[in-house]
Amino acid sequence: MFHSLKGKFLLVQDGISASIRGFKTKEGQSENAQSSINYHAGAEIVMKNEQEWKEIHELFEESAKKASAIDKTIHLVHEDMDKKLQNIQEVTNFLGNIPKFSKKIESISSTLESIQRMAEEAERVLVIFEDMVEVEEYKRKEINEQFAFSEYCHKKTREIEIVKKKLEEEYFEKLSVEEKKMEDTLKERQELFNMAFQQDMQLYKESGIVPKFRVNDSSSKVTLEDVVIDDDLKDLNELLES
Repeated sequence: MFHSLKGKFLLVQDGISASIRGFKTKEGQSENAQSSINYHAGAEIVMKNEQEWKEIHELFEESAKKASAIDKTIHLVHEDMDKKLQNIQEVTNFLGNIPKFSKKIESISSTLESIQRMAEEAERVLVIFEDMVEVEEYKRKEINEQFAFSEYCHKKTREIEIVKKKLEEEYFEKLSVEEKKMEDTLKERQELFNMAFQQDMQLYKESGIVPKFRVNDSSSKVTLEDVVIDDDLKDLNELLES
């Protein structure tokens, strides 16, 4: 609307300006012919009208600018009102959905209660499971200790057997050494007895006297088992025959 008014005033102004320019042109053309005519009559009125139209044109331009600013302000107010109306509609929709939200909250609360009961049951089962794990761990530890004790006993048994075998070997070795020493000692004694017997036999043959039994070492004790009769009984037979 303001733009159309502005256009009309511009057209009017252009028409007045064209009339003034035409009037001045005609005045110049007829100046030579009619020098006695007052051509400036009404010029002041025209200029005054032109000045007034110019002022009106400026006022209309200023009004158009203000109208444009007002239009922008109205547009901003309209947008703000639209936003507020939209917010009011959203609040209205939210208030209308409150019953649905209440039902959903009740459903969520019921679900949470079920989850809590399930959690309590799971905790109870977990406690039982932990007790079972502790019992199984104790049994496993006890079995491991028994196995370790059995291994220890078996190890000690093997060590005892090894020591026993070693002691037996040492005993039999010492026994063999002692037996050999005993055999050597008996053999030496047997040789001494044989020599003494030969001497006694020779003395008996020569003198007819039976010599007494002599013992070189009074501390040595000779038993009947220690006396070994030589298999060669030739001298004894000769003595008995004589």
